[in-house]
Amino acid sequence: MGWETLIPMVILVSASGALFPGPIFISSVLQGLKQGAKAGLMIATGHMIVELALVLIIGAGISTILFYGQVALNIVTIIGSLALMIFGSMQVIGAMRSKNNENIGSIMGQGRNSLLIGLLFTSLNPHFITWWFTIGFKLVLDAFILASWLGILVMFFSHVWMDYAWLTFVSYTARKGGEKILKRWIKPVVIILSASLIILGIVMLSQIL
Repeated sequence: MGWETLIPMVILVSASGALFPGPIFISSVLQGLKQGAKAGLMIATGHMIVELALVLIIGAGISTILFYGQVALNIVTIIGSLALMIFGSMQVIGAMRSKNNENIGSIMGQGRNSLLIGLLFTSLNPHFITWWFTIGFKLVLDAFILASWLGILVMFFSHVWMDYAWLTFVSYTARKGGEKILKRWIKPVVIILSASLIILGIVMLSQIL
C-alpha cells in the first residue's frame, strides 16, 4: 500500500468517527452556542491530545493492556456514562432556571472549559477507544508498515484535521444560529441537546449492566 492509497483511506474511514453525532458533537453544539468557533477548536484540541496518546500507544505495540480489556472497558464505560449524565443534567438545570429573555451565555453558563470537555468526553468514551483498537488499529498498522513512525505521523494528521474542521464548523454554526435564528428557541434546544447527553450516558451504562 502506498501513500496514494493510505491517505484517502484514512480520510474516508475517519469520517465514520469524526462525523458521528456522539458526545463530542453534542458538546460542540452546546459550547458553540456561547463561545462560537473557539469552542470547537478547543474541544478538538482536547480530543486530539487523547487521540495522539492512544495512537502512540498502539504504534508502540503496547496492546497488551487489553489483557484486562473487558474489565477496563467496563470501568471506562461507567465513568464516561456518569460524566455524560452529570454534564447533561447541569446543562438542563441551568437552562430551566434561566428566563426566556436571557442571553445564550447565561443559559449555557460561563465557566465550562471546552478543552477539558474535549479531554474528558474523549478519554471516557468507550466507543472511541474501541474504534481505535479495531478500525483505527488497521490504519496505524498500515501506516507503520509503509513508513514506520513517519507513516503514523502522516496518518494521524490525515485523520485529525477532520476533527478540527468539523467541530469548529459545528460550534461556529451553532453560535450563528443561536444568535440569528434560534434566539427564541435556544432554551428548549439546549434542554433537548443536554437531555441527549443524559440519554447517551444511560444507554452506554445499560450496555454493561
